[in-house]
Amino acid sequence: MIKRLSIEKLKIENLLKILTYSIAFIAFLSVFVHIGIIYKGIALILAIFSLYVDFKSGTYLKRGLLNLLSILIIVTSFYRLNLDDLATPIIEGLTLLLFIKFLEKKGFRDYMQIFAISLFLLTGSALFNIDISFLLYFAALLFLIAINIVVLTFYVEDNNLQLPPKATIKTLFTALLIPLVSLPMMALLFIILPRTNFPLFTFLNRAEKGLTGFTDNIRLGDVSDIQADNSIIFRASIPKIDENLLYWRGVVLDYFDSIAWSKSSGAISDKVEMAGLKGEIITQNIFLEAYDYHYLFALDRPFSINMKEARLLANLTISLNSPINRRIRYEVNSSAAIYYEVISIDKEKYLQLPDNISPKVKELALQITKDAENDLEKVTKIVKYLNSGEYKYSLQNLPITANPLDDFLFKYRYGNCEYYASASATMLRIVGLPSRLVVGYRGGHYNPLGGYYAVTQQSAHVWVEVFVDKKWIRIDPTPGSVILGQGQRPLWLTIRLYSDTINYYWNRMVIGYDFERQFKGVMVIQNQMKSLKKANFENLKTLLGKVIVILIIITSIITIVYFIRQRKPLEQRLVNNFEKRLRKKGYKRQSNQGLREFVNQITDIDLRQRALLFVEHIEGLFYRDKNLTRDDERRLKDILKGL
Repeated sequence: MIKRLSIEKLKIENLLKILTYSIAFIAFLSVFVHIGIIYKGIALILAIFSLYVDFKSGTYLKRGLLNLLSILIIVTSFYRLNLDDLATPIIEGLTLLLFIKFLEKKGFRDYMQIFAISLFLLTGSALFNIDISFLLYFAALLFLIAINIVVLTFYVEDNNLQLPPKATIKTLFTALLIPLVSLPMMALLFIILPRTNFPLFTFLNRAEKGLTGFTDNIRLGDVSDIQADNSIIFRASIPKIDENLLYWRGVVLDYFDSIAWSKSSGAISDKVEMAGLKGEIITQNIFLEAYDYHYLFALDRPFSINMKEARLLANLTISLNSPINRRIRYEVNSSAAIYYEVISIDKEKYLQLPDNISPKVKELALQITKDAENDLEKVTKIVKYLNSGEYKYSLQNLPITANPLDDFLFKYRYGNCEYYASASATMLRIVGLPSRLVVGYRGGHYNPLGGYYAVTQQSAHVWVEVFVDKKWIRIDPTPGSVILGQGQRPLWLTIRLYSDTINYYWNRMVIGYDFERQFKGVMVIQNQMKSLKKANFENLKTLLGKVIVILIIITSIITIVYFIRQRKPLEQRLVNNFEKRLRKKGYKRQSNQGLREFVNQITDIDLRQRALLFVEHIEGLFYRDKNLTRDDERRLKDILKGL
């Protein structure tokens, strides 16, 4: 006879330990990338040792020793505090305290302290960065802690309790109802709670690590380092537009010393003195990553910015007073035009040339433009010369020498956008045309799922503005083939772009959720209510009918679920059927009687024997903790038919 294998019961203490370790490790993972390698190593060693103590040796450390270690960690963390980064020492100390708690014999209070420290660690991770992973860690901790509190309650009542597999699963699923019920309320509170722009706790935050950004001083060849980085610098929420308009303005540089471009000395007016902008008006919502500088990027040419403390300068650059060391969101309006008219400019500033400018460069500029009939033709001839095929675009082995411009034009004849832009701007100044460099980004990868452009550091670009006929005109002498984000995308880039949609909506709907969005949401609801008032009676009747149908469906589902949940187990239904058949024969079981005691009072010997056969079979299943098989069910039903 083949015996059916039974699954071993799970001790409530082991279940509690497994869930508690899961909670601690999730909290540890949430801060893993933000703490030092020494603290990571110590925490992992403590975790491994505590696992050995809990599941193998059972010999816990004395509480006095653990208290001494805890005090030492707290003192060390306090000593390491500094105003530049208050968060890291605190989080590193909490991480070690968390795993030290596992080294002692744990009671109810100790488990609750582990849950609390785990939540503090997750909260601390938000001081460094709140991205989509925070939501995943939060959801995992929410569900696990809710389940474990239920398990802890059982453990406190009986620490030797053993649960069968079915009971374990039922307990876990029942505990899941607690966080599931709380989620709608949490979502409602997130939506309706008032927002403030005042940074209550940002003094604790450690600034995010900035991406490689631009500065006021660009040496020839610097952008090549940025273009080797494929991380996303910003996301711009706009409909897909003509790729020729995808110039993202950042920094304007006007002073050249033959090696580097920078901003000339002297303040730039905050007033944008423009005679007019020509072109389609495009509004962008931009999510800019931390990049350790104070310029904001916008589609060329920006004319208004909706962000506190942001300044739109006369050269159409946008800046803040302090470096951007946090992800920020702002709204900007731009006129997508290749030129804009101005009232006046400081021509001397934009005609400046290095004292050591090479005579060969001057001779080349004059030679290229000698037959030009007007200023625009001079511009065209210079750009056409650089795109004639004699020069090649390259990011490798750039001519970073004492005379990089000369070496680009006459020796190496290859370079990146900085060399093309520097050469054209210098030659334009030589022939009397004011010019300047604009540093920003060109192109972008459009994400149709999210409706935004993802602009990476690889799209870093430099182009030229030249002043002709009272207009600043954009020219781009760099070969068009270097534009990134257009054309056929490789599969890996498409996958990365679509997966980035999750991060985008997290930043937009959660991180970027503020009082303005709350107000707009209230206005939408208000408008819907107004439109409902204007609806005619027939529409109201139709709506009411749909509501009634939905309520009937919901009620039916609830009723069905209720009766399914109320349905008794098969064993109990068989016993009830057994008692019902005997009642018909005049034998009623009392509430204080066991089945065997009840059967022994039957006077009909034949009936008693058949009833006893049923009782022996059903008790054998209960006492041996066996599951009711189909054969058992069939046999019991046959016995009942004989009653």
